Amino acid sequence: MNILEILGKIGFDWPVALANLVNFLIIFVLLKYFVFKPLARGIEARRKEIDEGLDNATSARTALQMAEQEKDGIVMDAKQQANIIIASAKQRGDELLSGTEITARERAEALVKKADKEIARSKKRMESELRGQAVQLVVSSVESILNEELTPRKSREFADRALNMMRK
Repeated sequence: MNILEILGKIGFDWPVALANLVNFLIIFVLLKYFVFKPLARGIEARRKEIDEGLDNATSARTALQMAEQEKDGIVMDAKQQANIIIASAKQRGDELLSGTEITARERAEALVKKADKEIARSKKRMESELRGQAVQLVVSSVESILNEELTPRKSREFADRALNMMRK
């Protein structure tokens, strides 16, 4: 007895096996060219988008750190200017004190208050400008990462959340 007879007795049919092999090869080739290759291209394109998004996030983080440093510099400048204004106000107050002490004291206090108000206004203006720049930077970074344009409402919500996170 040969192997073909043995396989025939257990129900193995060569023509059916050969047809199954041909069907398998046809399906394999079709899947390879029409499913696996496009799928691999799609996965590679998505990987590139993710890498690009991560690069954008890194550059946004760097820009935010630079904006923080710039903000700190502006605040330091404002403090120096405030000290100069206060020193000037005190000097002027001392000069006026020699003439009429009560009038001079009142003028010095007014100058100090005026300087404090000016400092507060400058500080608020600078913080507002920095917030606007930081918000715009975050919004543009998120838009580039998400690859979609944010509506004004979504942009404002995101900016508020980002500012709250920055304050903490």
